[in-house]
Amino acid sequence: MRRKGASVVFVLAILLLLFIFTGMLLFMFAFWEKTSQKYLAGRMAAGYARSGVQRAIWEIDHDDRSVDSFDDAWRTAFSGEECDIDGDGQKDARWFPVTDRRGNLVGRWAVSVVDESGKVNLNASGNAGGTCHEGHTTWEIGLLPSVWGESAARSVATWRYGADGQPGIATRDDNGNAAVCAANRIDDDGDGLTDEPGEGIDEPQEFVASHPRGDDRPYLSPEDAKLVPGIGPSLWQKARRLATVWSYDLNADRHRRQRLSVNAATVEDLRALCASAGYSETEAARIAASLVDFRDADNVPTVVETTSGRVFGIERTPFFNEIEGNLPFRIIPEGEATTVAEVGGHFIELFNPYDEPIDIGGWRISGLLTIPAESAANLISASAAFLKDLADRKKEPDASAITEALKTLSPTTLVLPAGAVIPPRSHYTIGDSIKVTITFLAQGAPVPAFVPMRGPAGCDWYAPILLISARGLDGFALYQKLIPLFLPFLADRPLVLSDAAGNIIEETYYPADTSLTSIQKNDPRMMDRDAWFQMAPTPGARNLTFAPWAGGEVSPLSGLLTWPSCVTVKNAPLATLGELSRVFRGQQWRTLDFWQRGTDRRLVDRLTVVEEPSEPTPGRLNVNTATETALTCLPLVDRAVAAALVAARPFGDISDVLGVAGDPGARGALSAEMAKWGTNGKDDDGDGMPDTEQEKEMVFSRIVNLLTVRSPVYEIIATGQVVRDRNGDGTIDDSEVIAEKRLRYLYDREQKRVLSAHRR
Repeated sequence: MRRKGASVVFVLAILLLLFIFTGMLLFMFAFWEKTSQKYLAGRMAAGYARSGVQRAIWEIDHDDRSVDSFDDAWRTAFSGEECDIDGDGQKDARWFPVTDRRGNLVGRWAVSVVDESGKVNLNASGNAGGTCHEGHTTWEIGLLPSVWGESAARSVATWRYGADGQPGIATRDDNGNAAVCAANRIDDDGDGLTDEPGEGIDEPQEFVASHPRGDDRPYLSPEDAKLVPGIGPSLWQKARRLATVWSYDLNADRHRRQRLSVNAATVEDLRALCASAGYSETEAARIAASLVDFRDADNVPTVVETTSGRVFGIERTPFFNEIEGNLPFRIIPEGEATTVAEVGGHFIELFNPYDEPIDIGGWRISGLLTIPAESAANLISASAAFLKDLADRKKEPDASAITEALKTLSPTTLVLPAGAVIPPRSHYTIGDSIKVTITFLAQGAPVPAFVPMRGPAGCDWYAPILLISARGLDGFALYQKLIPLFLPFLADRPLVLSDAAGNIIEETYYPADTSLTSIQKNDPRMMDRDAWFQMAPTPGARNLTFAPWAGGEVSPLSGLLTWPSCVTVKNAPLATLGELSRVFRGQQWRTLDFWQRGTDRRLVDRLTVVEEPSEPTPGRLNVNTATETALTCLPLVDRAVAAALVAARPFGDISDVLGVAGDPGARGALSAEMAKWGTNGKDDDGDGMPDTEQEKEMVFSRIVNLLTVRSPVYEIIATGQVVRDRNGDGTIDDSEVIAEKRLRYLYDREQKRVLSAHRR
């Protein structure tokens, strides 16, 4: 019995083992089946996600690259309100279904494409000093101070500089530009000071993420910011969709032509660029010459030859402002003879419109007739003898000495005395020290005589001016008889102002005058014949033609006080393209117009202040895709300006951010916000004049270097799901998702390569 019992137990044990083994096999088979299904489903989900990535890359590659905005297919093709795949809490993507041969839904994918240039670059933004000044470089873009606070933003900036807390090697001029930075009148380090001692040493530009110096440690991914002390998970969560390390901008215009460096371009390069932008030959020459002279410091005008004549740039020099070349005469009976005598004196007035004195000692004026010093004594003594004979009623006064002295006359150059200085925004008037009388004898040719005098009163210097122009005198029959004496000097020659070294400053052809008027300029910088106007003489005082509001840049009410804001020559490199708006345009009181009429905005996309336009510039913000929070990181951009920018986009060109003055829509509202610094009744730029044109363009000037409307790098987030619509209701619940995979790619369409890829 015991054996039988043992046998039963043994059999039962064997059966139990077989049962357990069979169960384990069944379990393993089921597990393997589920694992295989899950693995297969995961692979399928990843494949669906990759389909989304490839579709996104196709859209990015085939997009019009002249402008990138949320209106482009890389954005609109995937937008919807069905799912949130980037984890920001908002459903902003839609599902694309995947069906089998029978049309059954077996999977789906969704994609979100994010422009990396719409984010703040951790390696190219954020001055550790927390200041901004000119908007010269992207280092003046704030490092999200409104998101993680000013202190944390400074920590994020200094962390990348390593233990010494300075870009490159502390106290060393790592990029060898200290000498330039100390004298270029640009705030290179963005600390609010210009050309201070030590500028150019430890400035932000010494940090180069692609080639770190010293103990610098660039952020390799935005997530590296979590390594910064004080940046905890909560702060990082707030900033993670706003930060990047991948953004850069090509220095090219919307047609992919390389931009021209405004500080290095030659006058011919600038002239060709202006011509290609649609300016006439003369306009292109004037703008190019004035731009070169705006930035250089030699105070020698650039001269450009055109088919219609020579065009001069505008330097920080004085200009011809008023000319009295045609004096009235009075008739004096002298027995059988008649004498016609000048009344008053010729004068030439120069005007210095700038805020500093200008030394004009040794400067020259040519194109007029004066008595040379070596001839003066003989001519004056001969004239005195002739006039004495005339007064003594001699029948035949001796004019031979005058005739001989006249033979020595020739077109002369007037040389201004040493020490002559024109005060700031003031005049220098050259009066006449010789009076001409013309005696018509009963027989023979008319005889001129020359009498010393000083007129008009109050001039800064006097010179023996015989003739400036005979144009306009032909109405006087008596004077016509004298003209043969002066025929060699009456050609239509320009009046030329040259400096002491012989450099031509101004060459002006002026119109006819009358004996009761002088000819005067409105804008002293104008040099064309039609820039002169006849008006009552005002030697040494403001011209009656002075109307600085003629260009529309100042108002008639404030123009007499604020006109100096329209007359600027920097004599230093441009810190920002916004300074182009101060360059003289060659029209009455008109500079390049960006804000008011927008006539010259076409130049902005063609130029750059970057020294090497062939190299990309990291960190510029795409104004078409940046959030309001990112836009407020720009200098002078508050929430109101940021909201106006978002409402008015997309922009086809950087200059479009100025808006359209007077437009009833979003562009008009943007214009009002952008120009508000110039409409608040205050002197916001410290030039002593409130609400100038420059103040209206303050925001634009600070941000134009820091913006782009194009983007090469995109973040692609794709989600793929394997699904089963078990209840057949046409919608997919969470319980019907079999597998899900998420891919995150960073794609550079300029290089046509994936920079980074992550899967989860």
